Order: sequence, then C-alpha cells, then structure tokens
Amino acid sequence: MNAGKLDKLIKIMRPSSDTDSYGAPDPTLTEIAEVWAQRVNKSAKESQTGADYQIDHKLWRMWPTDITHNDEIHFDGIVYRVNSVVADTNDHIMVKTTAAL
Repeated sequence: MNAGKLDKLIKIMRPSSDTDSYGAPDPTLTEIAEVWAQRVNKSAKESQTGADYQIDHKLWRMWPTDITHNDEIHFDGIVYRVNSVVADTNDHIMVKTTAAL
C-alpha cells in the first residue's frame, strides 16, 4: 500500500469508567493513539416506519494499533463507533465503523 494514501489523522479513543466522589460512575474517554489512516467511504440509506435516515458507515485502513470493537474513532468532529477490526493485506488492518448519532 502507498503510504501517501494514509492521509487522515484520526484519534482512537477508549471509553472507561471511573467513580466520582459520591461513588457514581463517571465515564471518560482515553486517547489510545493518534494515527494516519485511509478512509474508504461506505454508506447505507435505511428506512424505518416511513422515516428515511442516513447511516454513515466508514472503513478505515491503517497500521495495526491496539484498537478494539469497544473503541471510537474521532475524525473531523465526528465520532465513529468501531464495529469490527480485521487483518488486511500488506500488514494493515481494516476497521469498520458507524457514525454515532
């Protein structure tokens, strides 16, 4: 793969939970990595009970990182939830995501 195609700088964030001073859950996000990736656009238009809406799916190709299906990708002000992580050719991984609503 041409390294020049990895042209999107993304942040991989991992949800975690701590407790506040009252013992209640205090969810936080921890940055796992900031990496260069290639975005491969995929989208699907779905309909539910007569209301049309857009679901934004993205595929990201990147060098392997410590990313899991519980993580999020933050790019260009949009949060993408990771659906799956699979090995790709040439030592890269493909990450399938859905934009958070």
